[in-house]
Amino acid sequence: MKWTEKQQQVIDSRNRNLLVSAAAGSGKTAVLVERIISMISEGTHPLNIDQLLVMTFTNAAASEMRERIGAAVEKKLKEDPGNEHLWLQSALIPQAKIMTIDSFCLDLIRNHYNALDIDPAFRIGDEGELTLLKGDVMEQVLEECYETADDGFLQFSEQFGSGKSDKAMEDVILQAWTFSQSHPWPNQWLDQSSGSGVFCIFCKSCATSSPSITFPYSLNSFSFTLIISIVSPFQINISVKYNIDIGC
Repeated sequence: MKWTEKQQQVIDSRNRNLLVSAAAGSGKTAVLVERIISMISEGTHPLNIDQLLVMTFTNAAASEMRERIGAAVEKKLKEDPGNEHLWLQSALIPQAKIMTIDSFCLDLIRNHYNALDIDPAFRIGDEGELTLLKGDVMEQVLEECYETADDGFLQFSEQFGSGKSDKAMEDVILQAWTFSQSHPWPNQWLDQSSGSGVFCIFCKSCATSSPSITFPYSLNSFSFTLIISIVSPFQINISVKYNIDIGC
């Protein structure tokens, strides 16, 4: 296959951070496969395939990548059947770290569970289990806040509480928490956002529908910042911080 100048630069580039941006169907996967093949087959001391970490977004993409690399190694072996290093690569491909980001993180945790102080028999909960777990945690959080009877929380509950139900408050808290999870370091982002008015929530006297949340601006009528550390895949440490400024 004949590569363009830019593609060849990507294939040959070494010992640096590299970001490749290209349109769909432009040959990014083919270039990456060729780059990997050149790293494990060329030079005085070529790498072994199990020394590389190749991450994709989907299982299908990971499987396709593994198949393409395997096919490329087989092609190289037909050209040079006496190359012991290539035979080793062919044997190592099934164990190579070609996987999704989620699979890599899970593999990392399984191999180092002792450093994280978690049960080695842990598993990933399904969506239904996680929903129930969040509900249990939310109930405990709100109960602790009611017992503390902090003025800020009481103002919050007065604005969003609806009779005997805390459903509206729970929705607001979960929306804030869910949004925070879109950031690479959610706890750090929440700490930085504290008091900055990054969350905008319509209070009952202003909203035309049920309380909702928008980002990243605040209204003069009501600004709200909620800090919550709730359910993570392997830890249930609960803490709530709140800083409410009601101007209605």
